[in-house]
Amino acid sequence: MSIAFGIVEGMIELKELEAHKDKSFKQIGKNTLALIFQKCVEEMYKFSKFMTGTDDCLLMLKSCGVGDLFVSCVSGRNYMSGKHITAFFYENLNNEETLFEYLEKVFKSHKLQGLETVKTLTHVLVERKQIDEFPIIKAVYEICFENANPLSMISLIKEE
Repeated sequence: MSIAFGIVEGMIELKELEAHKDKSFKQIGKNTLALIFQKCVEEMYKFSKFMTGTDDCLLMLKSCGVGDLFVSCVSGRNYMSGKHITAFFYENLNNEETLFEYLEKVFKSHKLQGLETVKTLTHVLVERKQIDEFPIIKAVYEICFENANPLSMISLIKEE
């Protein structure tokens, strides 16, 4: 989820730097970050309920839920990788380098566990025919592994 937050933050930074040509960036701001955070909390809760079969919303209120998500979204490596994913998409369009080569160069020996987690979650959800119920996980997967435009995240969260 912090990757998604970082992707959106990266778009805000590009907008502020005017380092893009896409007029769709005009609609992206701090309220978009609040919205993506809310959607991430909802999706984490929904995934927990899906996997455990329990409806324990108190778990999300503990430090391992919203607290951990918040810290990850504002300062974690996965958040930073999300920002770099956006930068890669918009700044390296003619480069032969792949996203993963780029991230490896940026983060050197640091492992980005979030990307592996997204891949694993997506495979579980596809296998159980539930992927469409988790649009943020799906969007992050498509951006990272299928070269989808990061702006797809914005249209996805603003649809609801």
